[in-house]
Amino acid sequence: MRVGSLALLLVLGLVALLPGSVYAADGDLDPTFSSPDPDMTVYALAVQPDGKVLIGGNFYQVGGATRQGVARLNADGTLDTSFINPAVTGGGVRALVLLSDGKVLIGGGFSYLHQGGVYYWRYGVARLNSDGTIDTSFVDPAVLYGDRVHSMARQSDGKIVIGGDFSQVGGQPRVGVARLNADGTLDASFGNLNLDSYVEALAIQSDGKVLMGGLFTSVGGQTRNRVARLNSDGTLDTFNPNANTHVYALALQSDGKVLMGGDFTSVGGTTRNRVARLNSDGTLDTFDPNANDKVYALALQSDGKVLMGGDFTSVGGTTMRRVARLNADGSLDTSFNDPNANGTVRALKQQSDGKVLIGGGFSSVGGTTMRRVARLNTAKPTAVTLSSFHATAPTLDLWQWLTRFLGR
Repeated sequence: MRVGSLALLLVLGLVALLPGSVYAADGDLDPTFSSPDPDMTVYALAVQPDGKVLIGGNFYQVGGATRQGVARLNADGTLDTSFINPAVTGGGVRALVLLSDGKVLIGGGFSYLHQGGVYYWRYGVARLNSDGTIDTSFVDPAVLYGDRVHSMARQSDGKIVIGGDFSQVGGQPRVGVARLNADGTLDASFGNLNLDSYVEALAIQSDGKVLMGGLFTSVGGQTRNRVARLNSDGTLDTFNPNANTHVYALALQSDGKVLMGGDFTSVGGTTRNRVARLNSDGTLDTFDPNANDKVYALALQSDGKVLMGGDFTSVGGTTMRRVARLNADGSLDTSFNDPNANGTVRALKQQSDGKVLIGGGFSSVGGTTMRRVARLNTAKPTAVTLSSFHATAPTLDLWQWLTRFLGR
């Protein structure tokens, strides 16, 4: 055999032994993350600083163990058995907020939690200690009527804005949106805006203003179609983008622009299919990805790219099944492979290492069985070139070394 052929075979063998990340393309399923296998839909995700992952939904089992509504996974996707089951009952968990002290706020349609044979009445919102035990210092906010809390956002002062389908909080009229004090009691300074329909998404600006999206068409008696902004005291702002139907997701850029996802097909009278970007004053930006079905989740990367998840199967006319990544200008990022999730993606979270967690109702990703939670690679493939390898002498690359070695 010729020396060159032997050298090439040896190079290919060495490359095959390199870590799998060399070949891991953006959007591909991360095989190092085990399927935790919740038995029903996952609606919310949160990533702890230690890499552990909180999941919320309407499930009853995770990894074959009883876990009602909320569970914690180890960094590899296996169930964290040290997180005690709070047994969320009467409705699932739709929102999670991880607090700086390790405690966890959960929001949803539940009525009570129980541990150790004790029942704790918590309507719509509860707080857990870092080990999953129920934090009894957080009072029952008594969010009542409808299917309750769909979204939550924590302010810098510790107060919590809640949005959803409810009409009473803490015994007072609060329709669609309200604010809680850090201990769970109603913040009476944030008045009743009396929305005509529910809120699905919340985001808090750096100036304290509150963005909300949903199905409402009226806020405080003023026309606001599916998107509105509140001042920090809860009064209505002039921001008025006018989406023609559901807004399910909001994300704030560092420049003040606002990303929104949903089922809408127009914003401000201009065609925008399911994803749009607003300027800081609420006017429409040129960003126009054109998804063919609902967008339920948005996440911003540090480089300005946008991750989105939902029910769509194409973006900008290109096949992208339920997860896609957009460039900062709204065009499809073609370096992100089609993840091919076979069912709805309801939640997205990017880890500190860049990998992307997805949650929803799917049962496979990329043709591999992954039920309701999965992780995607987002690290760029490392180009493997012969000049990347060096022998003992710094001026000698691998090709030269192999040729000389095999030619001896």
